Amino acid sequence: MADDESGRMARRRWRSPYYDAELAFAILAGLDHALYDVFSRGGKAATPPYGRKEILRGLRVINRFLAFVGPRDDLGSRLPDDRSMRALNHLVRALDDLDDGVVDEILKPAERRGKTRDPSQRWLDRTSVCGAFRVLCHGGMTQREAAKWIAQQQEWTKALTSKRSPNLASTILDWERKLRGARGVRRRVAPVAEAAELYRSTEEMTAGLKGKRATAETFAKSILAALRMSR
Repeated sequence: MADDESGRMARRRWRSPYYDAELAFAILAGLDHALYDVFSRGGKAATPPYGRKEILRGLRVINRFLAFVGPRDDLGSRLPDDRSMRALNHLVRALDDLDDGVVDEILKPAERRGKTRDPSQRWLDRTSVCGAFRVLCHGGMTQREAAKWIAQQQEWTKALTSKRSPNLASTILDWERKLRGARGVRRRVAPVAEAAELYRSTEEMTAGLKGKRATAETFAKSILAALRMSR
């Protein structure tokens, strides 16, 4: 009897009056449009990096979406114990508090000794730079030539360094060594696993480029241009 009751409660919790494929598609399209409006300016896509203000607005849009399509009871009333909504509201308030200098417990970094790695997003962006580096090497450049080529033509990549480096080419070589997981890379300064895995997947981009230097340079420029547009 208890099992039957719990099963009915589970079905009741996730039943929604909006369970209709066409309506669900329309609702998702509305969410996509609303998020586009948040991250656009004057009808055109905004130029990243996005600030906390835009991210907070986007999270609030998603929150309203969840409130609309979330679990309800048989009468269509919203169920009060929705942990996903409460968790998202907590994150929104915590990010909002940062503008007042208040750091919520969920945003406090873990205490670590010694040097820590750079932010995850910075490492993911560096992965694109190193992907272009790998393409150039397969096109016929030496590692040193490829690093110098990127440093000379893409000066903006200095923004991805931990601090202004007098030798960007050497810094790019260091990024590649860490992403490749070269021997001697310390765990605390190694890139996040997601970035390292993404870099391993860039090997596929080099197919058919061996010895084709001009093609490799064009491809590398497109990779770096896409990264610059996304930042």
